[in-house]
Amino acid sequence: MSLEPEPPLPSLPRLRRQSIVEVVMRYGLELAGEPRPVAASVLNENYRVPTSAGERFVRFHRKTRPRERLELEAAVIAYAGDHGVPVFAPLADNQGRALHSVTNQFISVYPWIDGGHFERGAITAAQARVLGDMQGRIHVALRDFADSRLPSGKTGSDWDADEALDVLARVDDLIRYYPANTPEQLRLQDAVREQMEMLQSVDARPASDFGHLHRQCCHGDYHERNVIINAAGGVAAVVDWEIAGLLPPVFEVIRALSFMELWKPDLCGAYLAAYRSHLPLEDCAEGVEMWWQAQLHSTWAYRARFIEGNRAAAQFLEPHRRMLTALRDRDYRQMLLARLEAGA
Repeated sequence: MSLEPEPPLPSLPRLRRQSIVEVVMRYGLELAGEPRPVAASVLNENYRVPTSAGERFVRFHRKTRPRERLELEAAVIAYAGDHGVPVFAPLADNQGRALHSVTNQFISVYPWIDGGHFERGAITAAQARVLGDMQGRIHVALRDFADSRLPSGKTGSDWDADEALDVLARVDDLIRYYPANTPEQLRLQDAVREQMEMLQSVDARPASDFGHLHRQCCHGDYHERNVIINAAGGVAAVVDWEIAGLLPPVFEVIRALSFMELWKPDLCGAYLAAYRSHLPLEDCAEGVEMWWQAQLHSTWAYRARFIEGNRAAAQFLEPHRRMLTALRDRDYRQMLLARLEAGA
């Protein structure tokens, strides 16, 4: 776990600062120092803001997120909080507004929570238990949450082979015609072409093959970076609920174990034992195959980096390639299944 202060970051753009000033004024607050960008923000712009009433966390939501979706996120957070999950809820101003539109972008203000995160690649069995326990608690808390706005098929749980091939072909063209390809770009191009070949093979299955699996409201992006840990090693808050939606719980558990690199027997065993202290983990065999197919059809990182120009997404390209290579091996998938079912 790291509780170290963030390193110095670039100065804040003038227009961003003006927007932050305007928003905190709606809470009757003034700046008590300079806002500081929060490191490791991939999809949203986040700032640590000192105010006259203490520090606040200010989020500039992605412009592609409509008001309805952000209001749904707030509803999921509130429900989870009411059912025992430590959450990070947006603050309402004196007029009851928790979502603000400034310069054509939605902004939310949250309390600042001191804490850190467990470090991916260095998570211990004890820490894995903390994370597995919390995911189990979230699934129990949200299993009866119903809202017609909840999306299904997000977080890679739905896919279309033709659409995936179109995206990868476009990325292939962008790399091919780039004026000065680096060795790294050429390696990525090889990975893109390898994934295209797999998508055109008998390995690919339609998402409808998994449509019968039970779905419920889930966090959507559960991993160690979205779990704030306090100085005592417990969970201070679960954050970043913006892609909450209907998922098979086993799919989200496998996704979490994969992203957090917790497939080693002792780590996986600790995580799942803590999870199963709250509820059973069902549909493991189909969950593994669904996860493999989701990765086979996933183009998110390539699209974000090469088509949308999101440089922060570059960090996910090589891990995606490694995961895809591993999952293609049926023996590897059988190993994952055995670890999921161990101790069940």
